[in-house]
Amino acid sequence: MFEQLAWQLLAGEFICQYRTPECYRYLASDDNQQRMRAWLKPINLELVSTPQGSAWYAAWIDLNDKPNEIDKVFREVVQDIKPLIHFLNLLMSANHHDVALSSGDVIRFHELLASINEQPALREELKGIAIFWKSNKDNVDGQLGVILSRMVETGLIFESNRDQKIYKASGKLEWFYELLDFYAEQHQIVELEPEFEPENGDLF
Repeated sequence: MFEQLAWQLLAGEFICQYRTPECYRYLASDDNQQRMRAWLKPINLELVSTPQGSAWYAAWIDLNDKPNEIDKVFREVVQDIKPLIHFLNLLMSANHHDVALSSGDVIRFHELLASINEQPALREELKGIAIFWKSNKDNVDGQLGVILSRMVETGLIFESNRDQKIYKASGKLEWFYELLDFYAEQHQIVELEPEFEPENGDLF
């Protein structure tokens, strides 16, 4: 398992307690952590946990030594930040929650679809997010499917039950929120369109 996890960490994957509990427990062992840290250190990487401890990932030790790789990571994340923020806000509105999606939380496609269909404003928001990701779907069902698939691609959620279209938020979501805090401090977050102005209780 050590070799498998080492390659996953090198590939930038997050070892999440909800998605891969066995692998997560392996790294929770002090002995295995020390072994992994010793293996990563010579290549300028360290084993790090997300703020709430839901996932492990490899981070650069000396950021000045890898400017190109860091720029690449930020470019990939930045292009998705705005639609992701708006979808997370939409989830709060659809579920009538004041708390943002957290690692381990469940998203049920059919329940979410029904809630969005009941609220015209949410249908418009969903359409705007889908357009941002260049979706040509003209129905709510298709638009929601495209967005959730994109969320899976980012690693922020994963399918826990494909047949019933049930998803679960991964530990990587904690890392994403940490990144949002950084961008909020740097005033780098801008709106998708005027109609997507955040409301009270939104992430931003």
